[in-house]
Order: sequence, then C-alpha cells, then structure tokens
Amino acid sequence: NAMIVPNAAYVMQDYLPKGAPVRDQGKDMKEIQKQLDAGIGCIDVTKTLQKHVEEGMYYKTDHHWTTSAAYLAFQQFADVAGLDTSAVTYEKMPVTDQFQGTLSAKSGCRTGVKEEIDVFIPKKNENTTQEQVSSIVEYTDDQKKTGSFYNTDKLDQRNAYEVFFGGNHGLLKIKTPTTENKRLLVLKDSYANCFLPFLAPYYREIVVVDPRYYYGDLSELMETESINEVLYLYSADTFFADTSFAALTEE
Repeated sequence: NAMIVPNAAYVMQDYLPKGAPVRDQGKDMKEIQKQLDAGIGCIDVTKTLQKHVEEGMYYKTDHHWTTSAAYLAFQQFADVAGLDTSAVTYEKMPVTDQFQGTLSAKSGCRTGVKEEIDVFIPKKNENTTQEQVSSIVEYTDDQKKTGSFYNTDKLDQRNAYEVFFGGNHGLLKIKTPTTENKRLLVLKDSYANCFLPFLAPYYREIVVVDPRYYYGDLSELMETESINEVLYLYSADTFFADTSFAALTEE
C-alpha cells in the first residue's frame, strides 16, 4: 500500500486568504495512482483529515501532521490492511507544550505560538499493552537497541518532533512479541515517525527504511527479513520532490 499525505495548505485551503496559490495535490495523487502497479493500493487520507481539521491535524509552527492525524490515518490503513483494531484503545498524553517547529525556525520567529506534542499510549487494561511495552527498537546505523518508541531527551532540544524515534534513520527495526507472523517494510519520510507505534501490535517485525539515508540493497533486505507486506508512507511534498527513493530502487 501507498499512503501519500497531503500538506496542510491543500487540506485546509478553505482557511487560506482568497486567491492564495495552492497546488492541487489531489490531482497529483490521482496521477500517482494511475502509475502504480495494480498490486499496490493507494490510500488517500485527504477526506479523513479534512473531516477532522478542527481537531488539529497539522501543527501551526511545523510542517508535520500531528499524532492525532496519524492515528486517524492509521485507522484508515487498518481497514485496508485487514487489521482488527478492536482490542486496542489509546490514551492521548501530552509530552510538551513548548514545541516550535521548522516553520517557526525558517521564519526566524521563535516567539509567540508554542504547541503541544502528544503521544498515544495503549490503555493498561488492553491485551496489547504488554506488546507495546516489550517492543524492541533496533537502530542499525547507531548499533543500539531500546525498549521505547520515544526519545524524551529531544523534547529539550531545537526540534522536539524528534521525540519520535529520535528523528530520522536510514534503517531501524521494530521487533514485537505478537504471535502474528507478518513482517512489514515501511519506506518513509519523517511523517511516518509518529505513525509507526500504531503498527506495533499487528506485526512481528517492522523494518523501517528512510531512502534519504539508506544505501543498502533493498531487495536483499526484504529477502533477509522475510518481508511480506510493504507500506510507502510519505508526505506529498517529500514524495513529489525527493529523488532518493528512485535511486534506491534502481537495479
């Protein structure tokens, strides 16, 4: 499956000043869908995000979507992928209310609006709580392992969005104790970082590749890790402009 997430300007164009130029990313995504192999499903989350826009789908000071948006997108993905999510419920927990993101930094304005970053924690009375807690994240590039999806040290640094997995990495692996024998490869940009924890209860292993920083043999990786499902998860802005994915898949 492929999930290409539109940017805030496209999803929230009704909130922009009249006549403001907005690229039609919906048209772009329809063109992508035409070019995809018949075996690849295209998950368009535009309407889902538009329906819930008042709940805060994007940060005001940053180009990323929020964790709430990622959770709604995950639910849509779960329907397509045939995942039974009925046993897992979450509690939304703020980890900072002082976030000022990349848009704030680029503008040079570091005063004014400060935002909340949330993580979704499985409720303690649910069956998959232990699976989430026991997941092991292996950072191949840094040769380290951890039992958490979150790096809280990043909350006191310039880019607090890196609380999710400490930011971007060429390759990381999430191994869980679930009895499911499904192994997922996620090809992604930073939009996926707050999305990945929602996948953990449903896959034995999740192999995560950011093509911008990965230089290995993708086919060999898929064979070695016995991958049987693939998800492409990108922001539309990255997907339409980045050339690293094409380089990674060249034979």
